[in-house]
Amino acid sequence: MHTIFVYGTLRPGASNSWRMRGAKYLGESQVAARLYRISWYPALRLDKSEANWVHGAIYEVNDELLRELDLYEGEDYRRVRTQVKTMQTSLNIQLWEYATSPNQGEWIQSGDWLKYLAENPL
Repeated sequence: MHTIFVYGTLRPGASNSWRMRGAKYLGESQVAARLYRISWYPALRLDKSEANWVHGAIYEVNDELLRELDLYEGEDYRRVRTQVKTMQTSLNIQLWEYATSPNQGEWIQSGDWLKYLAENPL
């Protein structure tokens, strides 16, 4: 089993949350990163300074679902290991980081894709 962090279209209530079928939801969390809007989807870049935080959800997934999610995320993303913070602890998880600089993207200062969409419908 693999523990992953999702922050955009895969979050509960988001447009592609159905792709998480069969995954075990473990709760909400945050990761030190910056979130950007690239077209209709979000892009995350890790930020070790801990000056910015991205909100998301933690899931436990099996090998098959992890492979499906790798295909869904595509070549613009790379799966990396990092720490996330929950209310109780810090966890070592995997997430998909945008592989190139999101220069053309809009910085989402709240770090919350769902909040951003509620305020800025696509």
